[in-house]
Amino acid sequence: IKIFSGSYTIFQGSSYAARVQSEDENFTVSASVTMAGIDEIVFVKRTGVPSSSGTLTVTSGSKSQSISINTQGKIERQ
Repeated sequence: IKIFSGSYTIFQGSSYAARVQSEDENFTVSASVTMAGIDEIVFVKRTGVPSSSGTLTVTSGSKSQSISINTQGKIERQ
């Protein structure tokens, strides 16, 4: 998953830069939504282990939600 300002892309490959572009799935996010924090996550095929761990914070107006991804691939809303 690659996160941009205003959109995100689900991609196939070992990184966004080395992805198979024909497999991209692009999604637009409302202009009132901002996303900050980790901006690229690659999950290993078969194991689901992520290439990195961290937190993504999604904000819309005065509401904010943090999503953490640990080193084993567990995703939790905080």
